[in-house]
Amino acid sequence: MLHIVVDENIPFAKESFGTLGQVTRVKGRDLSNARLLNADVLVVRSVTQVNEALLANTPVKFVGTATIGTDHVDLDYLQRSGIGFASAPGCNAQAVVEYVASCLFWLQQQRGFQFSGKTLGIFGAGNVGSLLRQLAPLLGMKVLCADPPLAQVGTQGLDSPEQVWQADVLSFHVPYTQQGAHATHHMVTYERLMALPPNGLLINSARGAVVDNQALYLALRQRPDLLAVLDVWEHEPGVDQRLLSQVQLATPHIAGYSLEGKVRGTWSIYQQLMQYFNTQYFNGKPQGHWQQWLGDQLYCCPDLSGGEFSDPLTVEQVLQWVYDPGKDHQALQLSAAMAPKAAAAWFDQLRRGYAVRREFGSVQLVESELIARGMELSARQQLQQLGFQLI
Repeated sequence: MLHIVVDENIPFAKESFGTLGQVTRVKGRDLSNARLLNADVLVVRSVTQVNEALLANTPVKFVGTATIGTDHVDLDYLQRSGIGFASAPGCNAQAVVEYVASCLFWLQQQRGFQFSGKTLGIFGAGNVGSLLRQLAPLLGMKVLCADPPLAQVGTQGLDSPEQVWQADVLSFHVPYTQQGAHATHHMVTYERLMALPPNGLLINSARGAVVDNQALYLALRQRPDLLAVLDVWEHEPGVDQRLLSQVQLATPHIAGYSLEGKVRGTWSIYQQLMQYFNTQYFNGKPQGHWQQWLGDQLYCCPDLSGGEFSDPLTVEQVLQWVYDPGKDHQALQLSAAMAPKAAAAWFDQLRRGYAVRREFGSVQLVESELIARGMELSARQQLQQLGFQLI
C-alpha cells in the first residue's frame, strides 16, 4: 500500500491515486522534508521546489509534477538517488493557448488593440507554441515561430529569432533554463524591449524570469506605446508592484488553469505512476478516465439570455463568458495596496481558490440562440474554429 503525498490543488487526487494507496493532501508551499518521512510518492505542481533538501532521508521513490515545466525539480538529484520521475507535458497546452486568445480579444474590446492583420511572433515550438501557431491564422494573424534548440537539431519550418523579434505581438512558450547556448533566463532584455516595433504587445505565460522584470518596468515607463500581458513573474509569489501597475493585464500564473488541463495532468501522472510500480491494470488500462471523472461537467452550455450580454452577440462576449482575464487582473491588482508578505499570500490564495474555467471545446452553444441574439455567420464560424461546439 503506497503513501502518496499530493499538492492540494491537484484535482481528483483521491479518485485516481486513492486506488493505489493512502493519499495525503498538502499545500504546495508547505511541503517539507518532515511531511515526507513516511511518503512513497510525491506529486506536486510548480510551486514546490523538489530537491535534496526536500527529499533527503525520506522513503520517496517516485516524484510526479502535474505540470509541463520541470525547472522546479532537481532532475540530476532524482537520477542520482534512483527516484523515478514523471511530468505532464502538453496537459494544459490548450488552456494556455486559449488564455492568449482570450487576452487578445479582451485587449481588442477594452483597449482597442486590433490584432487581426498583425504578425504574431512565437518563441517556443513545443506543445503550446505549436497549438498557438495553428490558431494564429484563424485569428487573422500572420505567424512567425522561433525555437533555436529545435532548429539546431534540424526541425524544419522555423523562423529565425531575429525575424520573430520584429513581430507586432510576441508570445513566449519556452522552458526556463539558465545555462547553455540557448538559455532563456532574461532572454527579454531592456535592449530587446526598446528595439521592439511601435505599438507592440508582449505576452509572457511561460516562466517569470524569461522576461527581465526590471527591464520591462523601465521599458514600459519609457515607451508608452508598448503593451504587456504577464501571467508569470520573477520571484513568485512576490510580484514587483511597480511593474504590476504598468501592464495591461496581470494574472497570477493561471494561464494553464483550465479544469480540463488540471485533470489531464492528474491523469498523466496517474498512468505513469502505475507503470513505474508495475501496478495491476484494470481491464488492460488504468482505472477510470479523466473525462469520466468530469462526468456531467464535460460540456457546459451558457445561458445567453442574461443582461450581461448585448445585441448583437459577439465573439468577444462569448469568450468573456468562458474566461474574463479582466477579472483576474482586477483581483491581482488588489495586492498593490498590501505589504509584500500579504501580497505574496494573496497571489497564492488567488491560485489556490481559482474559479473553475472551462476550455472552449467543452462548451456547447445553441446556434439558434446565437442567431436570435443577432450573431453574424462569420462570428459563429469563428467560434467553431476556436473549438466551441455549436449544436
